[in-house]
Amino acid sequence: MMFGDLMAQAKHLAAMESKRPKMASLRRAISGVYYALFHYLVHHSTCEIMGTQSAESPYRHVLASGFEHKTMKEACKSFSLRRIEKERFKELDLNGYPVPVEIQDLANTFAELQDMRHRADYNLNRKWTRSEVLAAIDQAERAVQTFEKLKLKDPHRSFFLGNLIAWSKY
Repeated sequence: MMFGDLMAQAKHLAAMESKRPKMASLRRAISGVYYALFHYLVHHSTCEIMGTQSAESPYRHVLASGFEHKTMKEACKSFSLRRIEKERFKELDLNGYPVPVEIQDLANTFAELQDMRHRADYNLNRKWTRSEVLAAIDQAERAVQTFEKLKLKDPHRSFFLGNLIAWSKY
């Protein structure tokens, strides 16, 4: 899957230039770890919605193009909290929805990495350290490992993944 390849590339970029890493390498590493997590979430969301069989692959690819960074971040910011309070949830008797810690951690990591990617890509005055970049890579790996402890078709997992594409519609 793309997650592993993008994470390996981010690690490679972060480790380049052993004495004094170039800002370009560190910035690209941050971008790489963010996109690794973005594609991880899109992949798992589309598999949750469409299924994992090879015959369903074209449908997953079409659905994947509908995911928006802003919508995913908004959903993740809400799912990073212990409980979600949202007007639409109130109508469905879901207000105060308890978010499992496995989802909170992944959602928080995604939102933080998106912020880091924006700073890395657009704030050229911001200087990054190798240790900051490696910490972000470790955070993403830990969040994915924790999330993967949830069983497939766990209703909380399914609800979170489905909301990554639908959040702005509420």
